[in-house]
Amino acid sequence: MSLYLLDTNILIDLAGARKSRPFFDRLLGGSPVRLATHILCVAEFYAGAKGWEIKFLEDWVRQDGLEIIYLDSLQDAVKAGQLRKKHALTIADAIILSSAVRIRGHLLTKDADLLKKAKQLLEVSDPFQ
Repeated sequence: MSLYLLDTNILIDLAGARKSRPFFDRLLGGSPVRLATHILCVAEFYAGAKGWEIKFLEDWVRQDGLEIIYLDSLQDAVKAGQLRKKHALTIADAIILSSAVRIRGHLLTKDADLLKKAKQLLEVSDPFQ
């Protein structure tokens, strides 16, 4: 079963405007998939979220529809540092990317710079295109 890792900008869209909804309708209408986000994306989401957006994310996680991925090893941290140095990523993007590589996830983001750098390491998509 494929695992899709949602970046913060995808969480924000799904909680609000839902411009990426056609992509997810196609994705979820096919073979079974797992959807996940990184714990850092949750922190970024909460930093700018309103009450109803927080409820949206909490309900999604509580209903087991969205898995949470953690930075869970020294190896992940070292890989993140290497990725940050090599690709000039923010530390948050480097940690998210190192975890995505570890879990062999398919990264979903609309961050053009991250898409360009991440596609060298794993499958990536922009659900808005």
